Amino acid sequence: MAKPLIPVGSAKIAVSGLYGPATWANVMYVDVDAAGHTPGDVIANCVTYAHNLYLNGIQLARLSPRWSTQLTTVTYRDATDSIVRVRVADVQAGTASGGDQDAQVAYLLNWSTGDIRRGGKPRQYVPGVPDSAMADSARLDSSLVTAIDGHLITWLPSGLTLTTPMQLVEMSFTNGGADRAEAVSFPIIGASVNPVVATQRRRVDRLRPH
Repeated sequence: MAKPLIPVGSAKIAVSGLYGPATWANVMYVDVDAAGHTPGDVIANCVTYAHNLYLNGIQLARLSPRWSTQLTTVTYRDATDSIVRVRVADVQAGTASGGDQDAQVAYLLNWSTGDIRRGGKPRQYVPGVPDSAMADSARLDSSLVTAIDGHLITWLPSGLTLTTPMQLVEMSFTNGGADRAEAVSFPIIGASVNPVVATQRRRVDRLRPH
């Protein structure tokens, strides 16, 4: 069965990138106030909002120079019978000095919502953790955690000030184990980075001769 559609006036933002030979992707959803704006305006502002998560929310100085973003793909449902999909090259790279953690090690960003259902809550895994971010083999430096938490809280509502205002949301496609007829969104109202690093399997691109 096909996945339920996102609501009209919402967008899926998928950021993909590299960490050494490994690939990674982050997916976010936003509700958009697009009154008086074209789909092109919405796409551009979605790319800006996602770009700034890494630039301002985590900050490039806390990401390995082997880490980079490469593409941002926006899927915007602008009308009941219309969906616009655009891929945009958007490259930025970490600037942390020194060594870095393995590809499976990631910052775990936790998002808080008003969703009262039990079960998994929205989260984001961001690889590229440098050695300088670590307090020990499992935990992040406490001052870094405090700093990132503050930056995320500042970044989160910044979407509301864009030319086409947008709100980061949790997008729910199921309820009680059954697919919804159409996805339902819950505004994300808080953000923090887990003080314990997470691990996640990464894909490694195959190296083929030219």
